[in-house]
Amino acid sequence: MLKSFFPTEIKKMRKSFKITQQELADKLGVSQQLVSLWETGQREPNEDNQALLAEIRAQLRQAEYIFDERKFKRKTQAQPKQVIPDIPVEKKLDQLLDVILKYPNPTLHAQAANLFLQIGKPDEALDHINETLKARPDSPPYLKIQARCYLMKNEFSKAMPILEQLYFKRPYDSNIIARLAQAYHGAGETATAKELLGRAINLSLERGYKNRFLASILCDMKE
Repeated sequence: MLKSFFPTEIKKMRKSFKITQQELADKLGVSQQLVSLWETGQREPNEDNQALLAEIRAQLRQAEYIFDERKFKRKTQAQPKQVIPDIPVEKKLDQLLDVILKYPNPTLHAQAANLFLQIGKPDEALDHINETLKARPDSPPYLKIQARCYLMKNEFSKAMPILEQLYFKRPYDSNIIARLAQAYHGAGETATAKELLGRAINLSLERGYKNRFLASILCDMKE
C-alpha cells in the first residue's frame, strides 16, 4: 500500500489548520496517543484512517479557500485579471456552517461570526465567537469580534471592559480606540468618547491615511 501521508505531513496539516492532536483524533475516532505515534513515525495510519485524513484535509482546504479572502487575494495577485463572481454572504455562510457541522474548529467559528455581523445578526455572531474564545480566550482579533457583537446589540457595558483590555494591549490601534469611544458614547459618557475618538483620528492622520470607520463614528456623535 502506497503512503498518502508521511509523519511530517500529518503534523504539518494539523498545524496549518490550527487543530490539536486531540481535535484531529476526535474527528478520526481514534486516541490522541495514536495520532502522536503517527506524527513521530512509530505507527502508520491504516487504510481507513488514511482515507479519513484525506477527507479532512480536503474539507479544511475547501473552507480555507472559500473563507480566507485575504489569502485568496494574495494567491491571485500574480495571475491575469479574470472575472470572479461575487459569492453572496448568505451563501458563504451556509457553506461555512456545513463545514463547521462536520469539522468544528475555532478559526471557522470566528469566520462565521464575521459573516453573521456582515448581515446584521449579532446574536448568532456572538454564539460563534464565544466558541472560538473557549479555545483562544486571550486572542485580540477574536476579542475584537466579541466586542463588535456587543456594540451591535447596544450592550455597551459588556463591550467596554473587552475594549479597555484591548486598548491596554494595543494603545496605538486606532480602530480599537474608536470602538472604545463608540462604547463610551453609547453609555452616555460623551466627553470620554470624544477624547478617545480624537486620539484615534490623530493616530490615523499621523500614519497618513483616512479611516471611514472613524468618520462614521464622528458623524454618529454629532447627531
